[in-house]
Amino acid sequence: RQVRTASKRSLLDKIKKLVAEAEIARRLADFEESDRGRSAIYHFIAKETENFEVVMLCRVCRVSRAAYYSWRKRGDGPSNALREEALLADQIYTIWKRRRQAPARGFRNAGQHLRGVTMGRRSPRERSSPGRGAGARRPAWATRT
Repeated sequence: RQVRTASKRSLLDKIKKLVAEAEIARRLADFEESDRGRSAIYHFIAKETENFEVVMLCRVCRVSRAAYYSWRKRGDGPSNALREEALLADQIYTIWKRRRQAPARGFRNAGQHLRGVTMGRRSPRERSSPGRGAGARRPAWATRT
């Protein structure tokens, strides 16, 4: 008699688990989220922890509990370091894009461009080589024939 009662209880427990898993699967199918990635599944699990055990939710969603708890601890958005790195990458891209649009400016003064310092153009006299003025003659060896 005790064997039958114990087996009945274990069977009833298994049936309850299966019914709960079926309900989780049904709710997961109905879960409307724009993105069907891991993050959406983690949001579903977080929402349904009020109704079901995390162990069962993770099993049905085929996600490890460690990954779910890691996601929960980490939070939803990017870290501050990742944001700063993205801002730096954006600044580098802006400089690169300016360089592509105006090749004469170059990267020589990239630091000044980041700080917002504008660099003036040099006059033709300043651009010529030292020792030769704007109207200077060519050396004898550089004459054209």
